[in-house]
Amino acid sequence: MYVGRKRKGATRGLIVVLSLMMCFALIPVQNVKADPSGFSGAGSGIESDPYVIMTAEQLDELRNDMQAHYQLGADIDLAAYLSDGGTGYAKWGASGWDPIGYVEDYCFPDPFIGEICSENTYAFTGSFDGNGYTISNLKINTTEDYSGLFGIVAGAHFEDVKLEDVDIAGASFTGGLIGEMANSGTIEHSYVTGSVEGVTVVGGLAGRINNGSIVRESYADVDVTSTIGGYVGGLVGTNYADIENSYATGNVVAYNQAGGLVGVFATGTIMNSYATGAVTGNSDTGGLIGKMNTGTVTSSYYDVNTTGQSDTGKGIGKTTAEMHQEATFTGSDSILRMCGESGKGSNIRN
Repeated sequence: MYVGRKRKGATRGLIVVLSLMMCFALIPVQNVKADPSGFSGAGSGIESDPYVIMTAEQLDELRNDMQAHYQLGADIDLAAYLSDGGTGYAKWGASGWDPIGYVEDYCFPDPFIGEICSENTYAFTGSFDGNGYTISNLKINTTEDYSGLFGIVAGAHFEDVKLEDVDIAGASFTGGLIGEMANSGTIEHSYVTGSVEGVTVVGGLAGRINNGSIVRESYADVDVTSTIGGYVGGLVGTNYADIENSYATGNVVAYNQAGGLVGVFATGTIMNSYATGAVTGNSDTGGLIGKMNTGTVTSSYYDVNTTGQSDTGKGIGKTTAEMHQEATFTGSDSILRMCGESGKGSNIRN
């Protein structure tokens, strides 16, 4: 008899390590039948008439149909919802928000090796439009993998998502917005602020983003920490995607593979992007990229003074003074627009 359980970081460390060494193909996703309780708000969930989320309770209802299209219709502050006495706390306790989308292990006893396990992936595959509104005070404190507002997504589209003051502590595949983006997907005009902590594969915006995906005009002002692991970046922990016109300003601390923008750049392109946060690690550290395997970096920079890094071949290092000078970014209008007068970045979607 199979026993289903969510992926625990402590019990599946070997699988995580092996998967990080592989070149990713499409991840099979199990279709989850829409919950009959459905969605309590307006809309029909189709692209031309998305469900409109007005409350924290309706944000939680998103998990009832992970193939639908959603749009925020109001700012949502999760502080009371996730605090003692709130509806979310009554459901999940001190562990905080239960990420949308998950990986479940199915295990059964084996007389020779103890147990044999396989996994099913239940990912969000729809779209989510922040519509100019903000989600604030997202809190997660768990030992499970795949943590973030969304745990795992596949072929999903995110636009104009604004996550402020997140406080997330998870295991592997942990990010502010998404733990892992599997298969092809897009993140556009979105940002996260706050703090994110995990064991390995940790990023301010997303823990890992896989082949065929695009991150465009997005940023993270997030302090990202992993004191015992690696694959940690200010924006993305492990990246196989194309990143364009994006940046990270938070501090990054990891045992190894620590980068101001990306922890491990496996493949893809990084173009017109930058990082300014302090980067601390024992090996494979970099102001923009921690460890670079393959891929292309074009017109992308890091601040050698604020990051504390001076690596070469993984982005262009500039002093803080140079990061404030227009001449540094000649021909890179997108970076000029992002840096502005502050040199630290501003809301990209003005």
